[in-house]
Amino acid sequence: LSVVTLVVNLAFDVNGDGQRAQAEGLFVAWNEWTWLPVLTNSLGGIAVGAVTKHMGGVRKGIAITFGLVLSAALRVVFTGKPVTTSIL
Repeated sequence: LSVVTLVVNLAFDVNGDGQRAQAEGLFVAWNEWTWLPVLTNSLGGIAVGAVTKHMGGVRKGIAITFGLVLSAALRVVFTGKPVTTSIL
């Protein structure tokens, strides 16, 4: 999907960035902070694939549930706000 979006934007210059990307390069506005979410999402996807391959879908579901509970617990610890139904 992102490849299609990239091609359409470069071909039709939908948002005005197509000319800049063609003139200055595709990653001209990227810095080290831009790469951080890209790399973490990539590594997360590889980890999910490895867990699914080696452990199976049921264990992956259990791991996701554990991760959600851990996230809620860490939210309470770090922010001091209790988990409420409004955030669900």
